[in-house]
Amino acid sequence: MNLSVATRMERLDALRGLAVVWMALFHLAFDLNHFGLLDTRYNFHRDPLWTTQRTCIVSLFLVCAGLGQALALQGQSGARFTPGFLRWFFRGLAGSAFSFFTAAFFGSGWAPAAGTSSR
Repeated sequence: MNLSVATRMERLDALRGLAVVWMALFHLAFDLNHFGLLDTRYNFHRDPLWTTQRTCIVSLFLVCAGLGQALALQGQSGARFTPGFLRWFFRGLAGSAFSFFTAAFFGSGWAPAAGTSSR
């Protein structure tokens, strides 16, 4: 591959790196809390500190993916709605519909874990 054509975007790489490190630290804290190794117990599912971090981490990954895709397609005409794109779009739509109907059926608990009762 010609390096003059395929140059890296250092700022985007740094943003991706930040997202990975932030996610690793979040999961480390989650696991330490889960196994009772922290002095204070946190509710990672309800505490705004942790839910906000979770949302920011996911959003950062999505922004990086979108920026990377936009840079990859830059200068290409007609490459936006290929059959592959549409296939993934409809898979995402189907997954969202499944999540919506699961939430509607099971209420606030969503789908119960395997081997547990929804009652």
